[in-house]
Amino acid sequence: MFTRHFAHWPPGQPHTLALPKASVYANLARSATRHPQRAAIDYYGSRLTDAELRRQADALAGFLRKRFG
Repeated sequence: MFTRHFAHWPPGQPHTLALPKASVYANLARSATRHPQRAAIDYYGSRLTDAELRRQADALAGFLRKRFG
């Protein structure tokens, strides 16, 4: 692990993070089910809801599976 950046690290913040047991996709799916209209991404006024982000992630997964098996 690189430690050079620790000199610039915010005081009191941990140097490591515990990895969650659930995947990023599992967290997205849960969030899209609970709050489909909540903004997952709001970038300079362009808003993408949790449900739309999940739909796009599923579409990308389908494309990759079809294209590459």
